[in-house]
Amino acid sequence: MSTGHPFAWDRRGRAQAWLAAGVVAALLVWWWMLAPFWQRARNTLDRPDD
Repeated sequence: MSTGHPFAWDRRGRAQAWLAAGVVAALLVWWWMLAPFWQRARNTLDRPDD
């Protein structure tokens, strides 16, 4: 139930906000941590020949 205050969210709005935050966090984890490892595993040009 909304009280008329601009920052007073109902349960559905709060759940949507947490869902959006989770999606953004997952994308950041992918971009900063998993993507470089995936790229290194697929890239053979940077490896020196032994």
